[in-house]
Amino acid sequence: MRFHREVILKGPERDVRIHRNPYGVPVIHAGSAVDSSYGLGWVHARDRQLQSLLGREMLRGRLAEKFAGSRVLADSDVEMRRLDILPDPEDEIADLEPQTRTWLQAYADGFSFYLARHKPVFELRLMRYRPEPWRIEDTFLTAKCFGFFGGPSYQATMEKLLLQMIQKGVDEERIRELFVNLEEPFDPALLAILRKVKIRDPAIPSDIPWRQVLPHSQASNNWAVSGSFTASGKPLLCGDIHQEVARMPNIWQEVVMVLPDNRLIGATIPGVPGLIVGRTDHIAWSPTTTMMDVVDLRIEEIRNGKYRRGDDWKTLAARRERILVKGQKALEVVFHETDRGCLEGDPSEDGCYLVQDWSIKRRAVASDFNAIIKINAAASVREAMEYFKQMSAASFNWVIADRAGNTGYQMSGRMYKKPEGVSGLLALPAWEEKYDPQGFVDRDDLPSVYNPPEGFVATANNDLNHLGRCRPINLPDSPTRAERIGELLREGRQGGKPFDAEAMKRMQCEVFSPKAARFMRILRPLLEEMFTGKGKAGEAPAPDGSGRRLKRNAGILAAWDGAYEPDSRGAALFESVHHRLVEQVFGQEGFGSEVFEFMDRESFLLSGLTPRFDEILLSGESSWFNRRSRDELLRRALSDGLAARAVPYGKSHR
Repeated sequence: MRFHREVILKGPERDVRIHRNPYGVPVIHAGSAVDSSYGLGWVHARDRQLQSLLGREMLRGRLAEKFAGSRVLADSDVEMRRLDILPDPEDEIADLEPQTRTWLQAYADGFSFYLARHKPVFELRLMRYRPEPWRIEDTFLTAKCFGFFGGPSYQATMEKLLLQMIQKGVDEERIRELFVNLEEPFDPALLAILRKVKIRDPAIPSDIPWRQVLPHSQASNNWAVSGSFTASGKPLLCGDIHQEVARMPNIWQEVVMVLPDNRLIGATIPGVPGLIVGRTDHIAWSPTTTMMDVVDLRIEEIRNGKYRRGDDWKTLAARRERILVKGQKALEVVFHETDRGCLEGDPSEDGCYLVQDWSIKRRAVASDFNAIIKINAAASVREAMEYFKQMSAASFNWVIADRAGNTGYQMSGRMYKKPEGVSGLLALPAWEEKYDPQGFVDRDDLPSVYNPPEGFVATANNDLNHLGRCRPINLPDSPTRAERIGELLREGRQGGKPFDAEAMKRMQCEVFSPKAARFMRILRPLLEEMFTGKGKAGEAPAPDGSGRRLKRNAGILAAWDGAYEPDSRGAALFESVHHRLVEQVFGQEGFGSEVFEFMDRESFLLSGLTPRFDEILLSGESSWFNRRSRDELLRRALSDGLAARAVPYGKSHR
């Protein structure tokens, strides 16, 4: 798959030269952005053919047709057809500016040129797959899936979890502790509707028993530092896009594109032209996921095959799809749709069902490419911010720096303008007009900042609503990572030594955990009390029996500095104690052990909820404590967690 010598291609306008640098990164020399796009298409078809083509057929819902007639692939195809990620390719193409369309077509032509003149990669030949030429629509699909299979799909799952919690009898106080941005009142009439909803794909499978709870949480980071605090006098920008970097192949591909008046260096997504993260001769930029709420989960009441709007009943639309299955009979599938989206259920049975709308369902992705081609040629932070602001399908936090010394932050994405009192977290009746979105939020109201007075800007999937005139984020990640970045930058600035690239690398590779440090401040006194015999008078004696290991591990944990170094036994022991604590409070005495185990092992729900779990545990008091003191819960977690064998963190967390 390697090209060892320079390759010369005849581009749409001029010749394109491609070679690899000493690191194996493709370098594309072209006379224009159009020619470089052609070369990038060729590179992606050569280096990432399996990734691009397999992804395309999955998003088209054609895996069973193209690869194998298996039930698993057929089920995937049904789900992709139900999602209907790109329902309007013609409209999207019509929304492209002429320059953008030429640029995208050049990429498709370069990709297809390679496919036409070379055999498919071995894996595709093994599956007897014959690639079709790449199209602009395929690029739209690839790009749009990044706008859905991340924050939006996470948002929808968390909203279903909230609905399930209500249906399973979790009390309001506990729910509001987990979902702090939930605004809607729990009035009896609404609760009665919510309890009747039939959930097609629940966050927790229906065959896993919930504990009856009675009354009594994809990450990344970026930052830019003003030139007034750097050794060079120029800004420094850092970005760490965490998505799927640990798989083979990494979803990103590094590339260099050399133009007569610009040089672009950074990461691309195979199937998509242009840099997603990187730098040019003029600017540098990096994204993080915004956690913007772009999903509108609603409840439809179905009666006699019709759906309700106010006092009227409307006929469901039927979208028919024929799914070919290799070597087997084709599947004929009917999806029933309302004006809000595809119904999650069988309308032949009366009842309440979910339907999911998506703010970027239609006419969204073309605006992203109209912006990307301009961002890649932008000369300043101000200019780039205006272009990032125009992106609809890609909902990201963009941090930018330029050669003139400016830094900035701009959120992108199209979000619903929700009525007053509607958080976007709770599925609400679609037949009630008062819950309907009032169009979309004005892009100028999205969070942004230019040359912040503090001298730096940083994001890490945290709550950034305060930087705008709207509230796009209702399920933010924990603020601890962003706070730690800010803390390190302030410390470095106050130290008087200017920042340089090496200082930024040290920051990027730091493994100190602010969250763990907060926990250790309350755990250390308990460790001393429980395992040194210095407990308070009248309290239960420290554990014995397993004595030696517990005391030894207690000493290791107490001495831990909060850093997750590979050889740290303290980090591994803290994780053991923390997991036991979360499992005890939110599993055994909360959702139930089996639900907790599913969250932990079979889904991303636990990672999404853990930031809120931590805040509750650190708060000192909570309805989740089931009338027990936090110290009591911590003691039990310490006794259980420290019973584990102390192994280096790098061995226990591979």
